[in-house]
Amino acid sequence: MASIYQRKSGNRLVWCVQYRVKGKRYSRVVGESKKEAEAILRDLKRKLAARDPVLDAKERRRSQITVSDYFSRKYLDWSEANKKPGGYERDQTIVKFLLAFLEERGYRWLPDVDPLALEDYKIHLRKRGSVENANRHLHTIRHSFGLAVHLGYLRDSPMKMVKDLKPGEGKPPRFFSVPELREILWAALIWPYTGDKGHQRRIPHKEGFYRCVLFLASTGARIGELEQISWEHIHLSKGFVRLPTLKGQGRVEWRNVPLTENLAWALKRAKKNREPVADTLDARRRLQGILRALGIPHANVHTLRHTFASHLAMKGVSLYVIGSLLGHSNPQTTAVYSHLSPSSLEVVSLLPY
Repeated sequence: MASIYQRKSGNRLVWCVQYRVKGKRYSRVVGESKKEAEAILRDLKRKLAARDPVLDAKERRRSQITVSDYFSRKYLDWSEANKKPGGYERDQTIVKFLLAFLEERGYRWLPDVDPLALEDYKIHLRKRGSVENANRHLHTIRHSFGLAVHLGYLRDSPMKMVKDLKPGEGKPPRFFSVPELREILWAALIWPYTGDKGHQRRIPHKEGFYRCVLFLASTGARIGELEQISWEHIHLSKGFVRLPTLKGQGRVEWRNVPLTENLAWALKRAKKNREPVADTLDARRRLQGILRALGIPHANVHTLRHTFASHLAMKGVSLYVIGSLLGHSNPQTTAVYSHLSPSSLEVVSLLPY
């Protein structure tokens, strides 16, 4: 139906697209960029398919699914069936923000969502929060469009041309101040958990959620990492905990993180009382309830990880050590905390002039 090819024009190579309409062949130059030519080819194929009278009726119906129907029903149904509860909750939040953005700009049908719209959304995410959070959104959106291609709702994914943000392109990560963290810890200790049906759920270990918040803020662990550990990973006599770091292709590497005095005391008390390490049940939602009640905006459970790293950076700990404690494989990921480090001022003061 349509294809691209390269030919020489004068002293330069250009890309061309050729296609047939009613048996007649057409060809035109689209530029020197192959990516641009591929994007034009995808758009052209979609337009030709829409005009093709012999196009399969089932495929035509599928191409008319709305953005809201696909993400709210198809993708979230798949996410609920295939992901852990925490991942499903995160997908719900990501879909909510994406739908609001696309509907505000008039994108109703799924095939109409193009790379330009998703680039605009990437800019929106960059202005709204940290690079790490923006890339997490982009990864989920990229997977959702890939699933749409797999299910036959799209011919090609518009996210193929949308790249992740580089470290340092977004806002500095949000972290809790010491007074804010103290308020959160106190609220976590006394906050009653309300279940989905609106009635209070009896918690067998009332200090469990307090240890969850304290653990995340004192070790920089991700909530998913805390969910995977047990007492065998905590070495109270030696003063450290072994945390799993998920790498590519399902590989797991372990890192040792020292225990603070307060966290070690809380864990010793829990172990003596034969309680679990922490209560992570609905941790994201429970923390959001506490943050709303305390009036602390623009924060979530991952902010506790940023709090751990940010306060270490402000105390002069090197970014290399912080990256090792967080389990970062790329030093550029830890560079988002460089603006908090006083080390640059100390180095400049060493100059002999």
